[in-house]
Amino acid sequence: MGDTYTEVIATAPNGSVVIGGGFDVTSIFVAPTVLNAASYVPNTVAPGEIVAIRGYGFGPQTEILFDDFAAPILGSLPEQINAQVPWEIPGRTSTQLTVRDPSTLLMTTFAIPVASSLPGIFYVNNSDGTPNSTSDPAKGGDFISIYGTGGGVMNPPGVTGGVWLSTSLAALTLPVSVAIGGEKSQPIYAGSAPTLESGFFQINARLPADLPASTASLCIMIGGVSSQSVPVAIQ
Repeated sequence: MGDTYTEVIATAPNGSVVIGGGFDVTSIFVAPTVLNAASYVPNTVAPGEIVAIRGYGFGPQTEILFDDFAAPILGSLPEQINAQVPWEIPGRTSTQLTVRDPSTLLMTTFAIPVASSLPGIFYVNNSDGTPNSTSDPAKGGDFISIYGTGGGVMNPPGVTGGVWLSTSLAALTLPVSVAIGGEKSQPIYAGSAPTLESGFFQINARLPADLPASTASLCIMIGGVSSQSVPVAIQ
């Protein structure tokens, strides 16, 4: 009598799919979504970018790899992992993203496009270092600092999983421009963000002096790619 082969497919409550064939059992993640952690632009990555990976079934031992490079995990929840895209992937048109968990055998792999830059803005600080807000606005003509991710290659290069040192600044290598309230502002600094993870960049710019008291829209462009717009409070 020939061997009997049985295949069973089932879904787990965490969204994973379990496939059993004979005595072998394999589990795979539902394909996750990869987002810029600041702008939430999906399914494209830039070197060094901080990303939010959303899906199901993530655990404390879940690992993220881009090609053969391990991505540092910055935060983990059952349905989201924040990680840094390795600095080692510039010049590639795509990268193979692998999500795996040795403790549960969950794994999925898929290709994702690589861009030279994909800027997103986390927050804006006033000249005194306080977060800009309607209760703490800036003045026209003041300097502001813009913090974001996805700015692309730095010089000197960023270290995957490292922290930017205040004693050794790195510069964004792609052209940078800033627009505030419909007016252009020339950046006076565009590079590493001292003391923060190497996935962050910092851009310092001066607010146009003629901005009225209001909430102005701010966006940046790096390497010809625009960020999302964020509000800046002006008094």
